[in-house]
Amino acid sequence: MELVSAFFHPSLIVFVGVLSLPLFLFWRRKRMTTVDKGYHYMMWGVSLIALGTFVDYAAEVILALNMSSMQQFSYAVNYRTMMALVFYFPGSLLAAKGLSSWLPAIQSLSKEIDLRQQTERKLIQAKTDAEVANAAKSQFLANMSHELRTPLNAILGFSDILKNESFGAIGSPIYREYSHDIHTSGKHLLDLINDILDVAKIEAGKLRLYEEAFDIKSATEISVNMLSLTAREADVNLKVNIAKDLPYLYADDTRLRQIISNLLSNAIKFTNPGGRVTLSVGLSENAGMFVSVVDTGIGIDGGDIENALSQFGQVDDKYSRNTDGTGLGLSLVQLIISEHGGSFEFSSKLEEGTTAIAHFPADRLRARPSDVLDRAEYNVLSKRAI
Repeated sequence: MELVSAFFHPSLIVFVGVLSLPLFLFWRRKRMTTVDKGYHYMMWGVSLIALGTFVDYAAEVILALNMSSMQQFSYAVNYRTMMALVFYFPGSLLAAKGLSSWLPAIQSLSKEIDLRQQTERKLIQAKTDAEVANAAKSQFLANMSHELRTPLNAILGFSDILKNESFGAIGSPIYREYSHDIHTSGKHLLDLINDILDVAKIEAGKLRLYEEAFDIKSATEISVNMLSLTAREADVNLKVNIAKDLPYLYADDTRLRQIISNLLSNAIKFTNPGGRVTLSVGLSENAGMFVSVVDTGIGIDGGDIENALSQFGQVDDKYSRNTDGTGLGLSLVQLIISEHGGSFEFSSKLEEGTTAIAHFPADRLRARPSDVLDRAEYNVLSKRAI
């Protein structure tokens, strides 16, 4: 019975509780590098106290087995005094010393936590302010669409009349040249504004897609015809590879041509004379459709790709030529593809060329109509299905 009671002795429970402290400190030693000195003081202190509790437990168990009571031990008072002097008192001093050396570290940690919390709050506030400002900018530009385009269309219209001498001869040929310059500059400015407004509309969530099922070959041919003269003037060989019997693509035809035109324009712009630009259209491995533009141009260094894909990002170094543009082409392509639920893949190597691939998901593909007569009805049914 006394042996059983020895395993449930209160002193044993106290010993196990105190022993858990040095064990815990030993387990967490690698994370206490900032309080290394205090850690050792604390370790020695709680270890002495734990050892004292164990000696107490052992002494009380022995006395219980022999005399059944600690009170019958004539040297109990001297024993308690010795235990206090040897274990508890020095252990308590060492533990107190360890705690005192921890206090500055704890205060420093508390200040660091407060500082990090303040910094985090400031960053969150700054992010919120930036998002609000960006939304306001996008909203403003989207609403300014009519106000910006109307005067430019008037400039283009009247300069075109002067250039073509629609109401009679101008007189001096220099005026005809000036009107041509006005028309060219106005068209270039309108293209830039259209790109900026398109980006603003997408960011503001106001871009509306006019979707229908169509043959991507016809849309591709329109874009290629528009840029074939530019390619010839730049002495760039423009090749087109379109897979046969492709399914119809359910998308915004105008926006698709904008994607192709931007990719081709960029490729031609940064391809040296005698180089090659290849436009390919086909089915991807995931049953979707891809449109890729590969060039043998000057390429982009790997570290500059992120900048090239960002809004208004332009790579300007000794390998690039001076070109016009806002740097919105690739960014706009990404946004339009994203609006269609697709993805954009871009890779480039300096002095080797660039590959840009627009991926459209499989759920945007439609079966080709059986004959030409049903195509109008087919488009109506496709719209209703969506």
